[in-house]
Amino acid sequence: MNHGQIIFNPPQNKQSQPEPQTNNNEAQKIEELVTKTARVLLKISGIFPFDFFPDELVIDENKVSIIAKGLIDESIYSIAIKDLGDVSVETVFIFASLTISDNRMNHQEIKVKWLDPDEAVRAHNMIQGLILGREQKIDWAKIRTEELAKKVEELGKVKV
Repeated sequence: MNHGQIIFNPPQNKQSQPEPQTNNNEAQKIEELVTKTARVLLKISGIFPFDFFPDELVIDENKVSIIAKGLIDESIYSIAIKDLGDVSVETVFIFASLTISDNRMNHQEIKVKWLDPDEAVRAHNMIQGLILGREQKIDWAKIRTEELAKKVEELGKVKV
């Protein structure tokens, strides 16, 4: 017996199971989804020191993610564009909050507070533009990320 060594001898199975066939179409769909999710259009957060643990809002082609931070914890809520309900901005003095309704969870509202008003309005417009684009079945894949951010923001302004 050899001490301190790991020896791995897989059992010899006379009936080997066939490898699952790779469906190129499905693999391509997954790759496209990963690419779309990697294209962050906007990332904003609450203003420190008014919020010691500022929440973050991240918008990409397919979803909106809210990262709620606490002293020792962090929660991430991701909502697909197709599941977004209402999006609204409230401005008070020099701050704003963005409220997003999730259609999957009985229209539960998630609020991101202490945002810069200009950034909050920009996020609102982008989300509205992505919702409208999805309703119109627009494929954003061929548009560069920087241009896509501008286009969805423009589209969201029109909807407002």
